[in-house]
Amino acid sequence: MFQVAELYTKYKFEYSRALETYEDISNAYPQTKWDEKAKFAQADLLANRLSDFDAAIRVYENLINTNFESKLAPEAQYRIGSIYEIQLNDDLLAIQAYDDLIARYPNSSYAVQARRQIDKIRRR
Repeated sequence: MFQVAELYTKYKFEYSRALETYEDISNAYPQTKWDEKAKFAQADLLANRLSDFDAAIRVYENLINTNFESKLAPEAQYRIGSIYEIQLNDDLLAIQAYDDLIARYPNSSYAVQARRQIDKIRRR
């Protein structure tokens, strides 16, 4: 199913069908690696292909909340901060998202990047 969703996205440009397929995967395999991958891909599609940043943030947050120990969770939290910072130009929410990353996943390589971004935002 995951490959079907990727085909819809990359070759057929049928984004709504891809989103539905990712949702089906998450519903069929909750709290598994497939759920994590589907949510991550869904949020990525929403942010990068459809520019629906609020929906992307909600999906990333759902991934984090339902799959807290996922290897993808730190990156999802980082992407939330990045969306707030770059696409939505909301430095306050970006800093909050990066701070959440540092607090939740202090040993993650994304925590290092989040500290850099916070410093960068504060120097502006």
